[in-house]
This record gives sequence, C-alpha cells and structure tokens, in this order.
Amino acid sequence: MISDVEDSSQQQELYRTKDLPEAAFLYASGQKLIKADFIDSKCWFFFSNKEGCEQLVTSFWMKKAGVDALTYSEALSTLKNILYSRERVGVENGYFSRN
Repeated sequence: MISDVEDSSQQQELYRTKDLPEAAFLYASGQKLIKADFIDSKCWFFFSNKEGCEQLVTSFWMKKAGVDALTYSEALSTLKNILYSRERVGVENGYFSRN
C-alpha cells in the first residue's frame, strides 16, 4: 500500500516535478523516486533529497549535467510506463507498486 505524503514537513523535504525529462534525469542520477501521483490530471514525480535534486536540476537546465545515455533512456522508459498507466504509483522496498 502506498502511504500518502500528507505531513507538510515531509512534503517540504521532497522535490516534486511534472517535467518528464527532468524527472528521468533525476531518476537516472540515482535520486530516490518516492512516488508518482496524478494531481489535477497531471503526473507529479516526488523525489527524496530536495536539496540534492535542486542542485542536479540546476545543472540539468544549464546543460552542464551528465548521465550515461542508456541509463537515462531506461529511466525515461520507466517513468513513461508510470505516466501512461495513469495510475498512482509508490515505491516500497525499491519496487514500484500500483494502487
């Protein structure tokens, strides 16, 4: 079962994005995906380590970031599967679980 991130202090510690390439980059960079949730018909990806994610995203948008192309492609494919399933997804023990 997926636990909601309801507590505002927990939400403040998470980084969230609805940008698929950005989320794929974070995932490919080893950031922990906590959950993906559809809010107002948009898929939001939630990652732990907000500060680390913010630093990586800055380098991503400045075109100074680098990840292995195959790793990025696999991350993008994984996130697209979540997106196109249109289901709420959480991560428990390193595996995606669907509600």
